[in-house]
Amino acid sequence: FDVVGVTEDDFFGLVIRSVDSARRWSVLETMAVPGALSGSGVIDVHAVLRDRLEAGALFLDLFTREPPFGAARARIQIPHGSLQMGPTGLSM
Repeated sequence: FDVVGVTEDDFFGLVIRSVDSARRWSVLETMAVPGALSGSGVIDVHAVLRDRLEAGALFLDLFTREPPFGAARARIQIPHGSLQMGPTGLSM
């Protein structure tokens, strides 16, 4: 990924977060740290994470200096029918 439209000094991070049924947020994966405007990553999708993904409870959050401390949030969605569990885990 590449983060565009923000300077290194104004970029605080890119994370995958989840919200639970009590509306509590937790960071599951840090994809980029402050100042790192590009990168790549792979996350292991275990059963709980898969359930949250299928429930639409995973989000990609971009944090910047812009008020209110974060510039963007996107729900992570997988096209219907593209998740399959195989002998070695989840495939898309």
